[in-house]
Amino acid sequence: MSRADQLIKSSALSALGLGRFRQADTLPLLKGRKIQDVPTPALILELEDYEHNLATLNKTLYDNGCDQSVKIRGHFKAHKCPQISYQQVTYGNCVGMCCQKVSEAAAIIDSNHQIDDIFISNEIVEQEKIRALVHLSLLHPEGHERKIKISTCVDNVEMVKLFHQTCDEEISSQQEVYNQNGSPLLKLLVEVNVGQNRCGVTSPSRVIEIINEIKSSKYLQYGGIHAYNGKNQHIREYTDRQAAVEKVVDQVKNLVSVLKQHNLEPEIVTGGGTGTYLFEACSSVYNEIQPGSYLFMDVDYSKNKNKIGDFFVTGDNKKDVFRHSLFVLSTVVSRPEGLDLVVVDSGLKALASDSGPAVPKVDGKKIEYAFYGDEHGGLTGEISDLKVGDKVLLIPGHCDPTINMHDYFVCVRGGVVEDVWPITARGPGL
Repeated sequence: MSRADQLIKSSALSALGLGRFRQADTLPLLKGRKIQDVPTPALILELEDYEHNLATLNKTLYDNGCDQSVKIRGHFKAHKCPQISYQQVTYGNCVGMCCQKVSEAAAIIDSNHQIDDIFISNEIVEQEKIRALVHLSLLHPEGHERKIKISTCVDNVEMVKLFHQTCDEEISSQQEVYNQNGSPLLKLLVEVNVGQNRCGVTSPSRVIEIINEIKSSKYLQYGGIHAYNGKNQHIREYTDRQAAVEKVVDQVKNLVSVLKQHNLEPEIVTGGGTGTYLFEACSSVYNEIQPGSYLFMDVDYSKNKNKIGDFFVTGDNKKDVFRHSLFVLSTVVSRPEGLDLVVVDSGLKALASDSGPAVPKVDGKKIEYAFYGDEHGGLTGEISDLKVGDKVLLIPGHCDPTINMHDYFVCVRGGVVEDVWPITARGPGL
């Protein structure tokens, strides 16, 4: 055996050969290894903190006196990982999952994790995608006790008509399957604009018009209203955030009152996110919340404050707040001569930039990160101890799009890789 062959065989990549040095291939081989041995950049999930966050959501709902009948619907778009969805439903008291894309719904179902209640909190207007939803709703995958329940949003009558038309066309070729499963095929929620100013309707008369169109179809079911405001999630001061949500709650209560007068009371009133879920859950009008980032947290959410003025996220062991569990592991690749700078191998392709730069996780030192291009980042500040080859954990500015850049969560406990979870639905999605 040649010296080169010996080196290959002794490396972590021996099963793959030199021709397949791809992160997607190498990371699953790292179970049982120390975090220092993980090729970088890599997405690290600290399991103890992740599990703490999973439990903390339910604890905060209880401790704050929220109506315990309010349901949690975890947001798949935050992680795009069926393994995490399974844990949210099994251990996190989630009634089901919500997502943003048809392809994300398909990934949840394909995983066969017994998750059969999926809400796409987005408008689906392309007929090919509606066809896909019809087919998903007709599925009764092996091992599932019930058929898949699919719901999504609409905000105009023409969309409802297209849903009905598409259902009618698809059922003509699958009448037997449809007869076995029964109707309706899809549940539609009317999206209400509660300040996001993106999608949704505002006037009760328009909402009623859309609901009546839904109810006129034998294939469709009126499910309720979707009232989510993403901007409110990131209002920093607790009282300001609370006041913003109170305006939303007043709008939703007024709408629900009008709908009741027309015998159109919504079964589901859903919304809320990681930054505001307590307010919606305690509002007496929302009966479902859809947080996502709470599992991981990020730099942006760490700027939110709670009702006693502390940061929403903390690095210590407080039991009543969420912790950072998500990091991008990076390697120091250079100490440029003549510059007070450390260069790491994580740049714009490894970390989302929309919510600002990452923050290094370094105990007791003031070190700042800046983007230095697609493949590189720069560290400045108290960096004298860092040398080429050292590993550095970076807290992402925004967890969702950062996760979307990676193939796997490298799950670590006590500094050792315990498991590797594929991010099955990563990418822009369909």
